[in-house]
Amino acid sequence: MKRSNLEELKPTSLYLFTTSVTILFLINSFTALAATPAQITTWLEKHNNYRILHGVSPVTWSDTVAASAQAYANTCPDSHSGSGYGENLAWATYDMGESAVVQMWYDEEPLYDYDNPGFSSATGHFTQVVWKGTTQIGCGSKSGCSYPWPNSTVWVCQYNPPGNYIGQFAENVLPSVSDSDSDGIPDDEDNCISITNWDQADNDDDGVGDLCDNCVSTSNQNQVDTDGDGIGDACDENFPWAMFLPAIIGKSNEQNSFQRSSNGNIVTDTKTHLMWQDSPLSFQDESGGIEYCNQKSLGEYDDWRLPTLNELQDFFYRVAETPGFDLNYWGTFSGCTASVAIGGYVKTPVGAETYGGHTGDTINFSGGAAARCVR
Repeated sequence: MKRSNLEELKPTSLYLFTTSVTILFLINSFTALAATPAQITTWLEKHNNYRILHGVSPVTWSDTVAASAQAYANTCPDSHSGSGYGENLAWATYDMGESAVVQMWYDEEPLYDYDNPGFSSATGHFTQVVWKGTTQIGCGSKSGCSYPWPNSTVWVCQYNPPGNYIGQFAENVLPSVSDSDSDGIPDDEDNCISITNWDQADNDDDGVGDLCDNCVSTSNQNQVDTDGDGIGDACDENFPWAMFLPAIIGKSNEQNSFQRSSNGNIVTDTKTHLMWQDSPLSFQDESGGIEYCNQKSLGEYDDWRLPTLNELQDFFYRVAETPGFDLNYWGTFSGCTASVAIGGYVKTPVGAETYGGHTGDTINFSGGAAARCVR
């Protein structure tokens, strides 16, 4: 639509009538009522979901604007009102509902050329819906109209301040941002980008939306789920050591699978699910170590045992190879040179042993070794 310079600051909301896809001739009484609270909520949610998607602020409901829109709808209009507000209109021979009406207006978006911003009758409804400068809306409807078909319903939404000003499209109609689940919330603001969750419910306030949270009752931002059963470790009854996780969750390096309990006496290996003793040790041979662990009670557990040679050897290798692993986790390492296991002795990690050789090597050791229990 070409405009003279004198008309340049007038809103160009007088555009394309939205037509019904299917004409159904229904017998309706004439109805012209103010929007109900439920309808107001739908008008706002649908508009604001699209506005947020385009990086602009939500609009609020204005009773004044709504009264103007409803008054115009009551006239069963066949064109725009010239009210001074921005305005979108739609007609149908059935009750589309508020959500479908706004959807129809927004569906013009693929036709808009962001590289050549400006008004077009093919996209004018869309641009008014997402116009950045608009802060208020008000909408109304009336059924039983004779235009454009018998027993038609008309919907009128008006916008304040109005949009679609020539020369202001670039700063007011912004490209959409990524929204993987199409819930109107940009991925970088969405606490659950894979599932539609427009209300962003987050029961445990851990930044993970309830629909994506594997433990909605306990804060577990990292979503640790060692056994892969879909239940976060912090609330998984299959893992008795989960009781310790709230104290340490989020504190360990992602590459560090060793996590210390809140009481400091147990270190859990989240890769193997084994819990290791980190408390005063007993220097024993193999048979003495078996007896020591069988009688041990630690962290309210009494099913401790001496580890197998493979378990202990693998454990020490992984400790040495884990980036950022802090040997201070293991205060009792500093006083021992080897640990006893069922099947032999294993040297402790580099930095916590006094003899040469490679971390985790089995050795011939005469005398006692530290019995380190596992469960």
